[in-house]
Parts: sequence; structure tokens; C-alpha cells
Amino acid sequence: MKKWSIILVLFFFIAACSEEKELPVADVYQIHNLGTLATTEYTFGKILQLNDNKEWYKLGDRKILISVRAKVKAGVDLQKIKPEDVVVSDETTVTLRLPAAEIVSFEMNPSEIRTEMSDVNGFRMEFSQTEKIKILKMGEESIRHDMMESNIIKDAEKNARVFLTDFYKELGFETVNIEFKPDLK
Repeated sequence: MKKWSIILVLFFFIAACSEEKELPVADVYQIHNLGTLATTEYTFGKILQLNDNKEWYKLGDRKILISVRAKVKAGVDLQKIKPEDVVVSDETTVTLRLPAAEIVSFEMNPSEIRTEMSDVNGFRMEFSQTEKIKILKMGEESIRHDMMESNIIKDAEKNARVFLTDFYKELGFETVNIEFKPDLK
């Protein structure tokens, strides 16, 4: 009796080890629970220069030079994926329709904002904090314009494609097709 019990246990053990597990479609869709997938980070630097021109009624001159840096992250918001955006064609192929990549983080760290040069002569006053904040806002607008002219969005989509392809291949899929929905902004 013990001999048959051992053979039966071995049979079930071997059968359980050799059996391929099929991944349910619902589990494949769970990628949306990852949230935002930030795949690209750029650092933008800007030198801001303001020459407060001499007016006929102002005696003296004011100049200021401020350097700023911004860290910008781009990626894909996976929470925007709907169940119909994940299609499992057969046991080896999955197709994903992802939302367009977007800027997910923009940070101008105050410790990386520096007044490089300030020159005030004549009867002029130093630049006030309010004036410096206005200059920084102009710098932020300029950096935001530059980042949209850069390849940050394309790089974010490319990196998301690589990450998700590797992710699904680890799950056992041989073919992973990834499409990006057009940006509707």
C-alpha cells in the first residue's frame, strides 16, 4: 500500500511540475494597477538674463543673471488603460493600446536656483524678491517650451515599449504588440 501511495504522490508531483499554467486575460489586464510608469527623465538648464535698461528718469543700471535647473519626467499613465485595450490573441500573443506618453513630473529644485551675477549701479535699487520670482516664472515657461521641443515624449514611449515588452515576455508571451493612442490635447 505504501508503494502505491508513493507512486501516486510522485505521479501528481511530476504532473503538477510539467503542467504549463495558462495566464487568464484578467491577470494580463492588471498592468493598469502599476499606476504611472515614468520611463524617461531629462534635466533642463537655463540661464536667465535681465538688463533693466536705463530710462531717461532712472539714474543707473541693473543687471541680473540667474541659473535654473528643472528635472522633468515623462511616461505613461497605465491607470488609463481599459480592459478592451489589452487583447490576448492566443496563448503567445498580447496586444496593448496604451495612452500617449505625457509629462508626469516637473520639478525646479530651489537649491538649484542661483543668482550668478547681480550688478546695480547709480541710484538704482537691488532686484526685489517679487522681481526675481517674475524672472523665474519666465524661465519656467521657457523650459516648458524647450521640453516640448525635445524628444522626451518619444523617448518615454520608446522606453515604455521596451519595459512592457520585457514584462510580458517574462509572463510567457512570445509576441508583444504595443500601440500608443494619439494624444488628444
